[in-house]
Amino acid sequence: MINKVYMTSYCFKSIEYMIKRHDQKTEIGGVLVGFQKGDCLTITHASDPGPKAVMKHNSIKIDEEYTTDYCNYLNKVSNNTLYYLGDWHTHLSDNLLPSPTDYVAVQTIASYLPEDIRYSLITVIFNHFSPNSFKVYNYTKKKILKEVNCKII
Repeated sequence: MINKVYMTSYCFKSIEYMIKRHDQKTEIGGVLVGFQKGDCLTITHASDPGPKAVMKHNSIKIDEEYTTDYCNYLNKVSNNTLYYLGDWHTHLSDNLLPSPTDYVAVQTIASYLPEDIRYSLITVIFNHFSPNSFKVYNYTKKKILKEVNCKII
């Protein structure tokens, strides 16, 4: 179980930039890469959704091949110290609670992960119009998304 999440300012600024340059009529998102130490995660990198992503008003399907390549590249150049932690995406409202679609997406991803890392999976939801407002959720053994405190470092 994850009790604390840190996000580097570089990663946060990258996400903020991607949101600001995006057409504001659809959600945007990508994958998160970083590392775990004990019950803490540190997010160091975030991808864009990729060229084949499908972005709609209430959902996003990221380009899996593109984002997998992104994660694999960072894993390789970091000597296996950085790896996939989860996903980030925006909501086009002030409601930063996971939607039913968010739950299905996280449960689907979790089903592909080995059990020893499955419960470290996170999703980060940003307010599309105010990226400083965001929430981090951890997928738990109870198969729920629990909000976790996040600090920008």
